[in-house]
Amino acid sequence: MFYLLYVLLWTCNFVLCDDKNIEIQELKGIVVRMEEMMELQGNAISKYHQQMEEVNEKINHLTEQVSAFQKGKRGKRQTERVAFTAYLDHGQAVHSGNVLKFNQILYNVGNAYNIHTGIFTVPITGTYLFSFQVEDWRTKELTFYLMVDGQNMVDAIIGNTGSTQSGNTAILGLTIGNSVWIESAEGYAYGENNFRGTTFCGAFLY
Repeated sequence: MFYLLYVLLWTCNFVLCDDKNIEIQELKGIVVRMEEMMELQGNAISKYHQQMEEVNEKINHLTEQVSAFQKGKRGKRQTERVAFTAYLDHGQAVHSGNVLKFNQILYNVGNAYNIHTGIFTVPITGTYLFSFQVEDWRTKELTFYLMVDGQNMVDAIIGNTGSTQSGNTAILGLTIGNSVWIESAEGYAYGENNFRGTTFCGAFLY
């Protein structure tokens, strides 16, 4: 009787232990799978952080490039500021082939216009706008020419109709070192400080 009871208890313990062992193995398997999943997630997070660092590096690099470009652009625009306006403050006789010297400056950024010679010297290769106006009433007919290195670009003519003002405008592509001036035919150009009707101006566009 006791023997049977002992066998029965031992069998139960064996079955229970076997079940527990199975359960333990299953739990260990779950733990292993969870560790594998955590490792995969850790690798993914690490890779994500690495990608984020690379993106931030690219952003910083692009930001530096944009900043350098903007600084260079601002510096370039500063060096390309060329423009002038000059006028004649007195009447004078002019002769064929003379350079009309507009002897008073209203504006001369870049100092490319010379009041002593009446010549604008191109400091930067590019596109320029020039305009001139001349007033006279003494001459029967008087012609003025916008010249570039001795070549006529555009003209203006004053007729014998009393006090008359005439002029012209041109946009020109010029090269550094070119000379620009207003040349006259035989006659008389009028100017004064109180009425600045004889003027010459120009500006670098791009």
